[in-house]
Amino acid sequence: MSAFIKKKQGVTPEMTGYVADISACRALIRGRDVALVDLTQMTDVQDRYRARLKTMLNHYRRWQAGYEREQDVIERTYAAYEGIFLRRQIQDAWTLYVTVNRDYHAMQRVYLASLRQTPHRRAAG
Repeated sequence: MSAFIKKKQGVTPEMTGYVADISACRALIRGRDVALVDLTQMTDVQDRYRARLKTMLNHYRRWQAGYEREQDVIERTYAAYEGIFLRRQIQDAWTLYVTVNRDYHAMQRVYLASLRQTPHRRAAG
């Protein structure tokens, strides 16, 4: 990851280790044999992050309705800051949900491909 991309994504030097760990773990998840239990677990993870994202979107919509009704300049100013923060959180939650969704579908493809193989080919692979 280049320094420009790290700066743009808000990756601090302390976080670089976490980013490398996440990349390594995702590579391990995608590179291994997938069982039905793994797909079930990924479905649970996917549902959890989808529910979290929906909750954040509902919270943002409630904030937006309150912001539009607000008449006081001071309250409206700081409420605008809150809106900016909420939008950033939603962007991060969306990125995480899309990542989980992609990994789920990649694992599903591997699992379905393994079902199409004959048993003696699975043992040899």
